[in-house]
Amino acid sequence: MSFIVFLFASGWAFFVGAAMIIAAAFVPPQRSRFAKALLLLGLLVFVAPSSSPLPWLQYGALMVSIGWWWCGRRHVWARRVLIAAWAATAGFEGLHLTTPSIRTGNYRSLRIAVVGDSLTSGLLETKAVRWPRLLSKRPGVEVAHDYAVEGATSKKAMAQAERIHGDVDVVIIAIGGNDILGRTTLAEFESDYDALLNEIRGSTRTLVGFELPLPPFHNSWGLVQRRIAAKHGVLLIPKWRLMWILSDPKNTVDSIHPTQAGQDALADLVGSAVAP
Repeated sequence: MSFIVFLFASGWAFFVGAAMIIAAAFVPPQRSRFAKALLLLGLLVFVAPSSSPLPWLQYGALMVSIGWWWCGRRHVWARRVLIAAWAATAGFEGLHLTTPSIRTGNYRSLRIAVVGDSLTSGLLETKAVRWPRLLSKRPGVEVAHDYAVEGATSKKAMAQAERIHGDVDVVIIAIGGNDILGRTTLAEFESDYDALLNEIRGSTRTLVGFELPLPPFHNSWGLVQRRIAAKHGVLLIPKWRLMWILSDPKNTVDSIHPTQAGQDALADLVGSAVAP
């Protein structure tokens, strides 16, 4: 997987573009053409296709700050507003870059169930040990059920969710990639993902999910996932952590399905969130 794919699917392109836009505000007025070119490059080449799932009102405010600066960039307040708006937004988006951590002190031993697709199950021909089984070898962790199957979508994963036992403390949901890459519409994904999480959650159960890496101009998918995940209290592992694994050629057979090295890396990633 190329660096360019990682840059955009991980969401890091947004931060590159934001840095370029902020830098444009510091360019002296006499170099107006260069400043505008730098801003447009950051906006159109990096921010726009980055699919950062910001609220649309926030994107609107960013465009207003650019318009004000563009029309009156010699005014000190136009420059300050542009810098403040983009720096604050980058900071807001930066809150989604940290890996969540379960307070394992509440449990003597975590009983975990996994709902997922081929990111977990892998391809049969690789003969790799799946990451839930590797995770189960860690002290204080027991992956009691691994229901992941190749080709699962949010709708198909409902059959997995219905099999989860009541004594499970944590459910890890690695689903959604086949929705984006397949024929599922955004409205169908919203309904199916919401229903899936509603089926899985319990009064004391903790839910952990993978934030979806997004193709260019798929902001709405990320917005929907974040909103529904927040509704059901799902802790999302940031997409850049997943893409960091998938971008290493030794970790996948086709940039998506994990090899044994990829399964090992996924076990380490999930373990950083759930292991004591």
